[in-house]
Formats: sequence, C-alpha cells, structure tokens
Amino acid sequence: MLLPVCLKRPPLQGFAFAVAILTFDLLWKFSQIQWTQLSAESLRETLAFVENITIHENELDFVKTNELHTTGSLRNLRIAFIGDSLTRYQYLSLAYYAQAGRWVQDSDKPNLLGTPRQFKTWEENNNFTMAQLGYKETCNCYRPPGKINLKTSYQNRYYADKERNVYLTYITKTGKPEAHGHWDASGVYERHHLEANSSSYLWRFDWAETISNHLGRMNPKPDYVVLNAGIWKNNDLTAETFRTIRKALNNMDIKGIYKTTTRRSFETKTYSEPHDVEGCRVLHHCLNLSWTGSLPYRRNYWDPVHFVAHINTQFNFQLLDLLQTIQKQKPATPEEVTDTQIKGSLRIEKTNTE
Repeated sequence: MLLPVCLKRPPLQGFAFAVAILTFDLLWKFSQIQWTQLSAESLRETLAFVENITIHENELDFVKTNELHTTGSLRNLRIAFIGDSLTRYQYLSLAYYAQAGRWVQDSDKPNLLGTPRQFKTWEENNNFTMAQLGYKETCNCYRPPGKINLKTSYQNRYYADKERNVYLTYITKTGKPEAHGHWDASGVYERHHLEANSSSYLWRFDWAETISNHLGRMNPKPDYVVLNAGIWKNNDLTAETFRTIRKALNNMDIKGIYKTTTRRSFETKTYSEPHDVEGCRVLHHCLNLSWTGSLPYRRNYWDPVHFVAHINTQFNFQLLDLLQTIQKQKPATPEEVTDTQIKGSLRIEKTNTE
C-alpha cells in the first residue's frame, strides 16, 4: 500500500517505522479478505435472485442441476460456439459428454476443463483433448509458449460423430481481433495434422463473416451458434455489430444464442452489461449466465476467471434445456417436418446405470 507523498514521517526511526507500515498494510488487506468472505457467504445464503432481464421468445434464466439427468448420450445436435477460452471450456464440456456419455468431474486428473499448466506444452494439451474426445475432433490449433499472442495463436475445434448426427464446433474470437484459421470450411471434419506455427491464414473474419463465410459453408452447417466475446477489454459487440450478426444468421438459416458474460471470481454483480442486454434483445435466443456473479471462489473457479468442471456442466444443462424449449415452441410446417425427419431432433438418451 503506497503512502501519500504529503504524509510526514512519524517519530519512528528505521526498522520500527518499516514494521509499523507493514503491519498497517497487512491489517488493511486482512480486513478486505474478511469482507469478501462475509459477502460471499451472504450471497450463498440469499441465492434466491437472478437478474430478470427482458428476453424475448420465453427464454429461461436459470436451470436447477437436478432438473436434468447426469448421464446419457446426445443425438441430432449441430451447434457452434464462438468466443474466448471461457466458451471453449463450455464446448469441451459438451463434446466430452457427447463422446463419453458422462460429464467431466472436478476430480478427473488430468482434467479436460482444468488449467493448461497440467501439461508441459500446448501441443501436449491439444493431443490430450483429442484423445479424450475419442479422436472425433480435429483441431486447427497452435499457441507458442509464454503470454498469448492473438496474432500468432489460433484454436478452432471441430467435433463430429456421424453415427449420432452430433457436430460441435468451437471458433476462437477474443473480442475485437478477427477469427482466423487455415482450413477451408468444406473440409473441417476431415483428418488434419496439428498445425505448426503459421500465420499464413486461409481466412480472417469478423463475427458476421465467420457465420456467413465459415460456419455457413460447413457440411453439415450448425443449426445454432452460441457466441460471447468474453471479458476482453476490446469488446466490439455494439448494437450495429449485433444487427450484422443477426442478418448473417438469418441469411444462413442459423439460430443465434447470445451467451451473457460470466463473472470473475471477485465480482458479485448479477446484472448484465449493456452489450449483454443488447445481445439478448437482438439475437434469436439468450443464455443468461449472470447468476455466476453469486458464486463464491472456493470450489467453483480454478483461477480468477475460469470455472471448474461442475460449473461448465451447469452451463450445458442450461443450454440443452434451452434447446429443448426452443424446439417445443412452434409447431413445424409440412416442409419443416420433412426436414426434421431427415435431420432428426435433439435427443438426450439416458444411460441405464443399473
């Protein structure tokens, strides 16, 4: 703690003065820790509120864990995620459930949803991820050691289970910088080798272009896109950007789900930021995760930003419940019935654990 310049030195000399200042600083920090712990405890006991923002089409704000089963298998699901590492972990959680029929547990080691520091290199981390997903995932991925460089790093993931008709995609988009990658959209589900460092990208797109020129050209293309810019300061999700995203989604016949920004461990607010409210207003549907502002750090985060496995499971419980709600909202026309018979509808099959 820094003292004001104008503060006169008290009549203490040398070592005694230093001890006095250090003691005061430690007491001040301790008082802040105590306040934080009390606040978290209070929030935990009063978690009867989640901000009630206005969202159209009868969306849900929160889904209790016990309202959905914990083991089973997915069928007929085509969904893409665009965002930063927080969205990537939600994708990995859902992809693992699609592959294994169970959710990643907090106790799993190494943990698919844990810190990358479990591994010596990012390549080792990516190899582990693909193995956990039964090698049904192709990964256009590279990140050099050290602090992330958004220009030279890339991580786009494509999971395909043709037998169950499950196609999951994750595209990295960290705020304003363009999404970028090396693979043509028509061949993303083919077998590829892990990329060496190469900044000669085949494509660089903003939000709307990523939907129109990449996701919309995939075969099969996703039925839904979940997007969020994360906590990056250079957030470019303005009202105009959301309008261009909605137009691109409509042109590609894809439904957009805006995912509200999750809270960091030291944040206790449960209201949505202005761009979150705008995203929920403009896109087709809203996944409201503002309740994360009521989560205490202990047992819910593995660093100040990222969540442990069971919270990512909760995100996907809420997402799957939302998708099932969407499919029940409107009766299908004869043309849509024919299309549904071909593509199938989302099914979550319970596993017999007896």
